[in-house]
This record gives sequence, C-alpha cells and structure tokens, in this order.
Amino acid sequence: PGLVARHAAWRAMTAIRHYRAPDGTFRKVLPFDQARREVAGWQAVAGLLPVPCLRGVREVQDGCEVVYEDVMASGRCCRLLADSINAADRQVGQAAVVRSLVNRVCDSLLAAFGATGAVSRLEDCVPDLHMARLTPGRRLDRWYIRPPLPAWAIDGQRFNLGDLASRALVAGGHTLGAMWPPAFTEQRSALAGHTRWTTAITQGDVTEPNITEPLCWLDFEHAGRNVLAGDVANFLWYLLAMGGWLVPTYQASVYERTLCTPVPPVATPTINDLRVTTRRVEIDYTWHVGTGRRTALTTLLQRTGGDLGMAVAADGDLTGRLRPFLILRILGVIPLGQMSGPHAALCLAKLAELSSPDLTLPDWCEAVAVAPLKQPSHVTCEQVGRLPP
Repeated sequence: PGLVARHAAWRAMTAIRHYRAPDGTFRKVLPFDQARREVAGWQAVAGLLPVPCLRGVREVQDGCEVVYEDVMASGRCCRLLADSINAADRQVGQAAVVRSLVNRVCDSLLAAFGATGAVSRLEDCVPDLHMARLTPGRRLDRWYIRPPLPAWAIDGQRFNLGDLASRALVAGGHTLGAMWPPAFTEQRSALAGHTRWTTAITQGDVTEPNITEPLCWLDFEHAGRNVLAGDVANFLWYLLAMGGWLVPTYQASVYERTLCTPVPPVATPTINDLRVTTRRVEIDYTWHVGTGRRTALTTLLQRTGGDLGMAVAADGDLTGRLRPFLILRILGVIPLGQMSGPHAALCLAKLAELSSPDLTLPDWCEAVAVAPLKQPSHVTCEQVGRLPP
C-alpha cells in the first residue's frame, strides 16, 4: 500500500523482469550467468556492508529468480539517495539528510577498505565497469570508433568526432587539451590488466539508485574486489552529471521506474555561449544543480580531500588516480552520440578539462546551486511521495 506499492525502488537493468511479491520480497529474474554473478557479489559483501537479506534462489521458466528482502516494504528503508537529493532540492532543511547519507556511504567504503583493502592488479578485480568496456571491439569501440560516428549540430553546423578532434577547446577562457581522444590507446594503457590499484571488497556500482536511506546497498552484479578510485569516480560523476541531468534526460524510463518519487531535476547545466571555428571550440557554461545535489557533491569532495582521498591515493595524486575512471564514466555509460550537440559539447568539455595538469577536483566539480523551492522544512520520507514536481 501507499508509496511502497506505487513505486519500484530497485534498479535491475540487466534483469529479464523484477517485481515486488506480496510476501514482502523483491524478486529479480536474471539469465543464469548473471544470477550466479549477482549471488556471488552479494555473498562477497554481505558480511561487510549493510545489504538486504537474500531469501533464496530458484529456477524459473525464463531464467533464475533471486529473492531478496524488500527493504522498502519492511520499513527498514524509506527511499533512495536519489529521492533524498531531489527532496533537498525542493525543501528547506533537507540538505542535512543528504549530507549525512553521503557521509555514511563514504564511511561504508572506508570500512570495507579497512577490512579488505589490498593493492591488486586490475585484472583481478570485477571487470565489467572498466576493463571490459575498453576491450577492443567492445562498448567504446562500438560507440565511437566504428562507423557511423556520432554527429551533432553545434553552432548551426554539423560535426562528428573527427571534426572536433582537430580543434582546441576553450572553456571559461582557458585553452584545454584535445576534446576527443581519436583512439583509446592511452586509456587502455592506464587501465591495463597488469596495472596495480588500491582495492577493496565493495558493492562496485556506487550510484544514487543503489543506495537507500537509511544506508543499505542494492544491486550486486558488480560486487566483489573493486578499485576504490573507480568507486569514487563512479559516485562523483553520478552526483555531478548522471543523476540530476543525463539519466532523467536520456534514460527517462529507467529514471521513472527506479526512483521512489521520480521528479524532474530542478536545474541542469546551461551553455552561456558556444562557438565553433576552424581551429577552436569555444564554450562558456554554468553547471547548475539543485541545493541537495550541491550538498551531496560538497560532502563527497570534503571526504576525498581527507580520509577517503588518502585511502584512494596514499601518494596524494587523487586526481591522477581518478582521471582514467572519470573518462570512462563520461564516455562509457550514455553514448555521446545519443545526446544533443550542446549536451555532448558539455560532456566533451568535462572530458577535456581532465587533461589539464593543474586540475583540482573542486574546480572540476564547480557547480552553482539554484535556490530551493519553498516547501516545509520538516518532511518525512512518506511525505516525499506526495510532493509536487
């Protein structure tokens, strides 16, 4: 009944189907190999992180059904981090909830690192979010190297990636590196299987729909030994761009079925000026976000500037450790070819900014918060479902 019955709160993109059962369980029907991976991932993190109880696994006609405790129906959790951020974007006084939850996520990563941290080869970690996408012939090659290449209308002209590769990018008056890597040689070298990283046993896909309030981790397809820098980069890009802009815009059906209360973002990045010449792409933009999302970003940046950052990069080169994973997130989650020209230009600008040797994460994540919509300051999780968009 109520909020629980009206909205699905789990993300199961690879599931054949998923549903809430009357017995208070959440069930995912997966192909057999994915079900094995899901269960193995849950088993890897169950003693380390707050997770739902695994009730059982059974074979069904169209695959394998993995049965979990429904943490929303049981009252253990009330909404997702994405919902908490959206609520704080709209309600005075809700930012403290977001700050606390993001800190809990960082604490959970650090606890996993304290218990299972090790320096490991990348090839010994869960491969799907990183190495597999860079494998020749796989996702990045299919999206960007093989024809037809993505093409956009920008500044009244039509361009593809090759057209942009030969132009310098000027953003905010600063000339940055190449907008587009014509091949993935550098990325494949940075994330080669033999490279060694600080790792831990984690959930592996640190995104807003996989985190509940109070903290419980959902979705275990990528759980196991993961690179800590990859987890942080994933979380950072999701907070900066995916959750409050790209997913609602380009994966609207996923956004609708995932969140408890899917509401439109209150703010998205804005291009102030965009001009393309024979040698340059000049872009001036303002990265607008809601106050809740700004709070989440600020909290994560404070932790990466302290204890979490030291765990990721003991040598102090946090940006260098995050850089290849951030590039992979920008290119490898939503294809730039699906985006409008201005939106692709914004993502390419963020990509180019990563090439600056003087880059700091706070500068890269600089965002301007819009004023929250005026709502009562004391709002419960259940009331969030009744707020207007």
